[in-house]
Amino acid sequence: MKFKQLLTGAAIGSALLLVGCGQNEEVASTTAGRIRQDEFYERLKTAPSPQGGTYGDIVLQQMLLEDILDEKYGDQVSEEDIEEEIDRLAEAQGGRDALEQAMSESGTDMSQLEDSVKMNLTLTAAVSDQADFSEEDVKNYYDSKIPEGTRVAHILVEDEDEAKDLIDQLNDGADFAELAEEHSTDPGSASNGGEYELQSGQIVQEFEDTAMELEEGEITEEPVESQFGYHIITMLEKGEQEPFEDVKDDITREYVQEELLTNSELVNSTLTALVEDANVNIVDEDLQNAMAQFLPQPETEEEVNEAGENAEENSEESEEKDDTDEETADETIEDSAE
Repeated sequence: MKFKQLLTGAAIGSALLLVGCGQNEEVASTTAGRIRQDEFYERLKTAPSPQGGTYGDIVLQQMLLEDILDEKYGDQVSEEDIEEEIDRLAEAQGGRDALEQAMSESGTDMSQLEDSVKMNLTLTAAVSDQADFSEEDVKNYYDSKIPEGTRVAHILVEDEDEAKDLIDQLNDGADFAELAEEHSTDPGSASNGGEYELQSGQIVQEFEDTAMELEEGEITEEPVESQFGYHIITMLEKGEQEPFEDVKDDITREYVQEELLTNSELVNSTLTALVEDANVNIVDEDLQNAMAQFLPQPETEEEVNEAGENAEENSEESEEKDDTDEETADETIEDSAE
């Protein structure tokens, strides 16, 4: 779960709450005049958003989805769950200080982050429930993961012939780390002998697949081509996976999170089903499109007219067919009578 994705809409999520149905209170003022709630509301709900639609659409959609998800799945998310997720988010950012710095730069406070985390967790619960993932799906995901502690080293060069020459040198007893420091064009690993920890999804697939086929101490016999050049890979240490049954709950959560990030069709279908059951009613005409992506759209006048024309044509064709059938039947009767 990425920090920026979590906060989509959250930084402005409380703005519409300022402009409820109460008094038209002042929002801000200068020597040039005052800005009141109704003016602010009108501007916010109609201001174009870079993502399409308006900021009002984005905020209202988020608020409605939060309510819908919370009503059905809120009881499956505890305060402890939210805090644990924020801890994981902080760890990924490099600690609480780094997380708070990122929040400050985006104009977000902790309560908004907590709201976003809760929405993400309730969405996770919804997708898990609606999609009905099988244990086999989760097990396949577990099997595809690279065990923690897996370390490799590689030498990256631009020319295939150079890569083959380096493999020959390694087969003749040359030191892998020394060759990496001297020849590798990978700035992230050349200085430490080409070493780094191999993690799922962090490197191109052809590299990952080849590396995981190697035994500890084994070196690729042929250069491995990728978009970056030609790799020579050696497996330094293979980590060990914990037994599936011991980590099944954590792996299931990871798997669903991965689906949330990569399978937009699944997420959209899950939310569509929930929204359709929620009887959404948007009163403000300027915000009618807020939930459009999750609701069946009414037919346009052109579509209605076209449907009517098609129905009329089908009716005429049916009548012509009936007339033809009647004429054929009459002729058959006359032939039989003769």
